[in-house]
Amino acid sequence: MSALEKFAADRMPIVVGGDLNTYLGSKAVIDIMSEVATHTNCGNQATHTWGLALDHIFTNIPGTWQGQCARGSSAFGSDHYPLVLSLNLEL
Repeated sequence: MSALEKFAADRMPIVVGGDLNTYLGSKAVIDIMSEVATHTNCGNQATHTWGLALDHIFTNIPGTWQGQCARGSSAFGSDHYPLVLSLNLEL
């Protein structure tokens, strides 16, 4: 059992984001991650300066707690644009 599956089984909040190098069309990593946490829609924009969507966010946090997810407008000197997920954790 993977570390993420253990967190999910314990109902621990999960937010995972990163460069998954999905430029070759391989969705295997996205499919595997989606079994543990939902693939969050961040606008389906390119996240790499070459026009590729390589970066993704996955979370199991309830939708009522999630604000929006969007790609940042500047790469800040990187070859990737940041993805920003806002959370509304009002109790």
